[in-house]
Amino acid sequence: MITFVISSNLILIEEIQGMNGITSVQSVNLSDDIQDGKDNLIVVTDDKAELTDIIQLRVKYPESIMFYVLSIQEDILEAKKIQSMCKAHNVKVILPFRSIKQIVDEISRSLFASQKVTSHVVTGMAAICGVGLTSTLLMLGKQITQFSDIRVGVLGLNGFNPGVSFIDYKGKYLDEIWGGLDSNYLRADDLYDKMDELSPNLRYLAGNRDFIKIYTYTPEGIEYLIELAKQKFDLVLIDAGHYIDTPLAVQGILASDFLLVQTNQRQQAKDNWIRLKEQILVREIGLELENANNVWMICNMMYTTPDVETHKQLQEEYKLPCMANLAYYNNFYKIEYRKNLFEFEDRKYIEEINRVADALSDYYTFPLKALEKPAPKRKMFFSFGRGV
Repeated sequence: MITFVISSNLILIEEIQGMNGITSVQSVNLSDDIQDGKDNLIVVTDDKAELTDIIQLRVKYPESIMFYVLSIQEDILEAKKIQSMCKAHNVKVILPFRSIKQIVDEISRSLFASQKVTSHVVTGMAAICGVGLTSTLLMLGKQITQFSDIRVGVLGLNGFNPGVSFIDYKGKYLDEIWGGLDSNYLRADDLYDKMDELSPNLRYLAGNRDFIKIYTYTPEGIEYLIELAKQKFDLVLIDAGHYIDTPLAVQGILASDFLLVQTNQRQQAKDNWIRLKEQILVREIGLELENANNVWMICNMMYTTPDVETHKQLQEEYKLPCMANLAYYNNFYKIEYRKNLFEFEDRKYIEEINRVADALSDYYTFPLKALEKPAPKRKMFFSFGRGV
């Protein structure tokens, strides 16, 4: 396949040259005349062409396969216009916040119908701030390691909250190790050592503490972090937080096999979910949420009074399967004060967390720990040969 690239990104051009099925790559300008054909590929980035240029290119080269790579979409109406016009003119759009590798992977999957490889990454997001996502993911990781012989790593990719309120954290923070990630200098063993071991086989990297840095994290650096974690852990859980329009959260969502949406009974949570779904998950990240079987809901801080909705009613409203129904505990503030999350062992709470843990363990076929055999009972001296 002959490929023509209209972009100032030399790294993108180099990566396209390494794609399977690409016979030649030529870097061209908008004004250049290029060959049209069904087996030809044209890749254009938005630093070199606006929407009107894309439409003119399509008119000029009606047979070629065409991709338009976007960097960022600040205006909702403009974003919808771009996507609808490109769809009408059979131009495939690559959405923002992708690394170069992810852009090339998307082009390759579209051209050659290749399947996404299972990543062993599960990402959680919150429909509303303060819904307890971090504590849920940490407890989920702990429960999975309780009955399965695997290593679980939790990454804090919430740009607005490092996620240490409920634990006595002793590891490094994302903003502290960012230089090593951005330069690709950090290695998997280094990352493992910098994470805090919260319990056997469970480690945690707390998230960002520096508000100024939130939008300076690059997709490539965060993608590198996730790849390092995948080398050391059998399962990676990612805390993307509520504000998912950051490179941190987007990379976590793109890398995941499953997306866990945590919510509660508040109307604001439902309103936020609609906006997050339409404006970011679908439009900016490109998820297909209609009838998706890899997007699950977790209900937290749930009241059982008759004047609020049940988790089954929320399941219908969100159109997502509810995997856990976690009650509201009015003494949970004590855990935050004492920073002893893992000492919380309410039976009903653990049962609900285990529902998610069981589902993930079944999907990934994690090996279960061998059950300890009970010690044989002794026969009493006066039992006359009968066991007791």
